[in-house]
Amino acid sequence: AFEPLMLACRDRRPVVFDYRKSTAPRPEARQVEPWALECWRGHWYLAGYDRERGAERVFRLSRITGKVRATR
Repeated sequence: AFEPLMLACRDRRPVVFDYRKSTAPRPEARQVEPWALECWRGHWYLAGYDRERGAERVFRLSRITGKVRATR
C-alpha cells in the first residue's frame, strides 16, 4: 500500500481502500484525500481527509487491506 499512497500524496489524488479499524471485525471502504505519510514509533500512517466522514483522519498502513485505488 505504501507506493500507491506515496504517489497519491505527491499527485494530490484521492484514493479508495478497505480499512480495518482495531475495534472492527471486518474492513470498511474509505475514500480519502491523502496529505502525508509519516512513520511514528515504527509504524507508517497516512494522514488525510476522509470524504465519507467529512473529517481529518489518520490511518495505520498495516490496517489497510487489499489494493489502494486512485480516484477523482
